[in-house]
Amino acid sequence: MERLSLHIDDYIQAVLDFPEVRCREFLELKQFADLKASTSLLEVPTEGRMLDQFFPSSRIDRVDFLKLSIAGYAEGVIVSDWSLYGIATDTYDGVLSVVPIHHANTLEKNHYLQGAFRVLRPGGVLAFAEVEAGSSVEHFLDEFIDQHTVTGHRGEYPDAHFCEAIRREGFAEVSSEVRDCPWVFESEALLCAYATQLFALKPMATDRLLSAMNAALGLKQIDGTLHLTWPLRFFRGVKPLVV
Repeated sequence: MERLSLHIDDYIQAVLDFPEVRCREFLELKQFADLKASTSLLEVPTEGRMLDQFFPSSRIDRVDFLKLSIAGYAEGVIVSDWSLYGIATDTYDGVLSVVPIHHANTLEKNHYLQGAFRVLRPGGVLAFAEVEAGSSVEHFLDEFIDQHTVTGHRGEYPDAHFCEAIRREGFAEVSSEVRDCPWVFESEALLCAYATQLFALKPMATDRLLSAMNAALGLKQIDGTLHLTWPLRFFRGVKPLVV
């Protein structure tokens, strides 16, 4: 988590200020999770208040591995570790997240799965979306962003084989698929401002940033909005009723 530790507040603030940009990621997460009950959810690590609009009647607890400083938001975020130390066992109907583990090493990924399994109630669902190994998003992050952010960017990304790691931790009904989750912007100016804040980019001409994103991922004008192609691989597992 070294990279994010240097600008976690700016990252979260961008998500809080412009929730419409990444709305599709969380809509797809809700659909893929297919929760039969969702009275209590855990989001770890946290990504703003995105889940609120999709689970308005659920209690949503938020955990992060870094201490935040955003007034009015940080106070409600629990600081824990990859094993979810201090989070109660058999508590949640769902553990949900978007891009939670690509800055984790293999041991940390295993701890994440173990922690999620422990805190879920029997029948509870772990569901998350990640950047897939070898995908256009990985190349964009670890090549273009790595070269132009003040913090650098290198991840350890899962692919479909990560389902085996999920099964090894006791989850059943494990599944995975790639879904398109375009980021949507009202203007080119918003895209550039958002990307600059989210990724802590060094100063760059607008045309250069737009050209790089179009070449790496693809940009489309749809109904007066600008769509940045952003595919993610989704994973799901269920804690058995009898463990």
